[in-house]
Amino acid sequence: MNEPGVWTKFPAGGVKTRNREAGVTQVSSKPVSVRFVRLLMTAGSGDCSGSANDVRNCVGYAIRELYIGFKKTNSTFYDLIHHSRSRSQATMYVSSTDPWHRSTDRDVDLEQPGFDQLFQSSLTRNLPVLVPVPVLYDVPENAAAEVRYLRTRGYRIEGIEMGEEPNGQYIEGDDYGALYVQWCAAIRSADENARIGGPSLSGLEEDDLSWMRTFINYLEERGRLSDYHFFSFEWYPFGNANSSSGSGLVHGRTALENALIPIRQDERLRKLPWLMTEYGYSASGGPAQVKITSAIFNTETVAHFLLLGGEATYLYGYEPQRLTGDPSRGWDTHMILQVSENQTDLYQLASYHAAQLMTTEWAQPTDQPHELQETISDITDKNGDQLVSGYAVHRPDKKWAILLINKDPRKAWQTRVLFRDTLTGRERGFQEGSDLYQFSSAEYSWLDSGSHSHPRRSRPAKHSLWEPKDGCCVRLPPLSISVVRGQLTE
Repeated sequence: MNEPGVWTKFPAGGVKTRNREAGVTQVSSKPVSVRFVRLLMTAGSGDCSGSANDVRNCVGYAIRELYIGFKKTNSTFYDLIHHSRSRSQATMYVSSTDPWHRSTDRDVDLEQPGFDQLFQSSLTRNLPVLVPVPVLYDVPENAAAEVRYLRTRGYRIEGIEMGEEPNGQYIEGDDYGALYVQWCAAIRSADENARIGGPSLSGLEEDDLSWMRTFINYLEERGRLSDYHFFSFEWYPFGNANSSSGSGLVHGRTALENALIPIRQDERLRKLPWLMTEYGYSASGGPAQVKITSAIFNTETVAHFLLLGGEATYLYGYEPQRLTGDPSRGWDTHMILQVSENQTDLYQLASYHAAQLMTTEWAQPTDQPHELQETISDITDKNGDQLVSGYAVHRPDKKWAILLINKDPRKAWQTRVLFRDTLTGRERGFQEGSDLYQFSSAEYSWLDSGSHSHPRRSRPAKHSLWEPKDGCCVRLPPLSISVVRGQLTE
């Protein structure tokens, strides 16, 4: 592929044939040195691979096997492709997969639930849902059909997220922009007021953001920025989750702040709502995913992202799952609910309890505005990273609640909570009898037992009434999440 990303046709690379039988096509009379070979198919043969009664046998493209190599003077063909039924075969990338699914192909362990099952369950809590629409492996007509079906059923839609991680799918940002425009037109035919965005960017590294700028430039140059209503991305900042000690948690806040700097600097993205549509300690598995480490990371990620101006976060891994992994790495999975190996027991993991604490005790479980306030913590490590972080919210019920996160894996901290009026300098604290909720190793621990690993102890956050002594203090256990909620002193 020549710079900057231009495919060069072989001297005899243009082939026009309707022959579906195997054969050898010579694309050059002289040897050509290449790194990648692309086979671009633009028209079907018109033949049917099976019964002509099923239209699926007669449309699209299919390649059974591909051989690429050269001939010597003895006419012997030397194949450079390694053929295997395992992953050791030569690497190939395809733009689409076979859409033909039969009832016998259904995998009960992998298939996604249908929209009806999702919307009619209690999972949505009767709130509008952000729904996905595939782009790279689908067609605009399907996107329109999906939206039309959801609207016809009367389901409440928060928005439509187009695509998932396209920047990691070997497509340039401007090419994706061309598809985005086509999909928008199709979706508008089903819902002219649809809120559309995406692209569920796979990260916020420089390569990801460069791709994103190319995509945005394409829309802007064609006057189509008005079709782009929100920016979504995924957030997995740690390379692996093998350490469950919590030593990396102190860097989570700073990592997110720094990653969002380029987004703020781009005026087009700064003005848009930001959605974190996947997040977790790491994209790879490891012990941290099932221990309290992940719960603390998730909690601070959500609170800090909202404080930084984010509109919403969406957790990945709602559905109950079995453990995945292997003994050498440790058994793990991205989940908040674990199903036992024989599917008879259901365990609530640390991230489940943390999510409940955030959404029912810190925030008020109602679809009304909450006011977040910045906090200052002087409990830091030697590098200035916060060991204890606080997030204050003024709830619709007029109560204040503060979320306190101790990321120190070894030490409990005594923390004094004060609210200071920046205009008058007046300081107030919580009244006696305020609610105190705490979640730590006293409520949750993990039993490492190979494929039979599961929580040894799994309880919700402990509730008590806070009785401060001289306005002090809240004791924060190591690696813990606490919420204090109540009225402030007069």
